[in-house]
Amino acid sequence: MVNINSFEYIPTGENMTSMNKRREERYHLCEKVSYVLSDSSEDEVLQGLATNISKSGICLHLYHTLEAGASITLKSDLGNSCKRATLLWIDEMDSGLYKAGFGGC
Repeated sequence: MVNINSFEYIPTGENMTSMNKRREERYHLCEKVSYVLSDSSEDEVLQGLATNISKSGICLHLYHTLEAGASITLKSDLGNSCKRATLLWIDEMDSGLYKAGFGGC
C-alpha cells in the first residue's frame, strides 16, 4: 500500500487557470497500477502508471486509449479510497501512450 501522505503536495491556490481547477490537493507519485475495465465482459488486467492522485481522482499514463466515460476498477492499493473511477479526459502523448484523468473515486 502506498501512503498518500508521503507524496509531494502540488499547491492549488487562487491563481489557478480554469484548465487546472482542483477541489482537492493532488500528490505526485510514480506507481505502477493494475486495473480492469468495469463495463467490459473481459477480465483482462491492464497496466498503467499513476502520476498524481487526490481524494477524488487519479491521473494515469496508459498504453491504450479509452472511450469517454469509461469506468475502471483499480486492483492496486494506492492509499486512498479510489477503487472505481470514471474517465474524465484523455490525451495522446505519443504513439501508443496516453495521459488520462479519472474522477468519481
